[in-house]
This record gives sequence, C-alpha cells and structure tokens, in this order.
Amino acid sequence: MIDDFPTTGAGALASRLRSEIGTGTWLCVLSPALRLHATVEELHTALEAGGTAAEFVRLDGTAAPIVQATRECVLVVTGFETLSDDEWEHLDLLRSERLVREQPALLVMTPEAMERLIQLAPNMASFVGGQFLSFHEDAAKLTDEEKSARLDRLRMAMGKTDAQVIEMASTGAHLDEPAYAEWLVLLGRGDLLPR
Repeated sequence: MIDDFPTTGAGALASRLRSEIGTGTWLCVLSPALRLHATVEELHTALEAGGTAAEFVRLDGTAAPIVQATRECVLVVTGFETLSDDEWEHLDLLRSERLVREQPALLVMTPEAMERLIQLAPNMASFVGGQFLSFHEDAAKLTDEEKSARLDRLRMAMGKTDAQVIEMASTGAHLDEPAYAEWLVLLGRGDLLPR
C-alpha cells in the first residue's frame, strides 16, 4: 500500500510545506514503522535548513497535543500508532471545531495508522483528501521538475531573477528572508550563503 502513493523525500516535502504556507492544507506522509523516527528527523533538518518554523507534536495515546498545538506555524504530527479506537473517534469529532488552521499540517504515520484514520476518523481523513504521500529516503532530493516549479514560485513571490539573487549574495547583501537561502541552494549556489 505504501507504494501506491507518490513518493517524496525530506527536501521535497519541506519545500511542499513551505509552498503551502498560509493555506491550512493538510498532508499525510506514510513511512514504514522502522523508519518513522528517521523520517521525522530528516524532515526536521530539511525544514530547519529552509528556515521554516515548525512545531513537532507527538501523540502519546491521546489526541490532546494536536488540539493544543499552535496554529501559527507548520505543524508536524506523529504518534498516531499509539491511539486507541476511542481516541481516533475523539479526534474525528474535533475535526471541524478545533483543527481548522491557517498554516499547513503534516501527519506522519505508518500505513497501518492510515488505515485506522480512514476507518475510524473519516472526517479527519477528509481534511487530507487525496494528499497522501509515501516517504522514501532515496527520494530525498527534489526532481528537476520540482526544483523548477519551486524556483518559479520564488521568482514570482520575490519579484527577482536568479541573476539578481546571486548578485545580491555575491556582494554581501544581507538576505534575511529564508526564501533566499532556499533559492541559492536550489540554484546550486549554497556556497554564497553566509557562514
């Protein structure tokens, strides 16, 4: 089942979450149980490297942490495997009243937890819709198409060309927007980032 969904790696997933800032989009990424912790660690590193503020929440037998999480930054939730049927149903009841958010949320879970999500929390599953992805460590890099799409979004959002950004970085201009760091890395010019 895990191979039935589009694959992604940490870099592409972090880029996708950045592109969803302000949308309240919910995504779900599936990872084998033995790889779950490593998946979260790789994602944490990729988000941090891109300057994306994120809150990582782990459910430990209760749905409460997801409700108490901040709505002001990207939310990454793990620990769905610890929920009882009752907690899944409780989470489902919270869907419309407490889980609406302005920033994107990512649910990181095993395929088994996804099956329970669909069976026991159909309202919650509808937040995700068809946006299920499969995490693979060998998909850690963006494809050329994903890089090109992300660069196009950056150019449009910042109103600059690649050459202008490289020139700014080369002359020591203080590029305090995290998007500029991501832009330089995507262009293969991470060497211009301040050390």
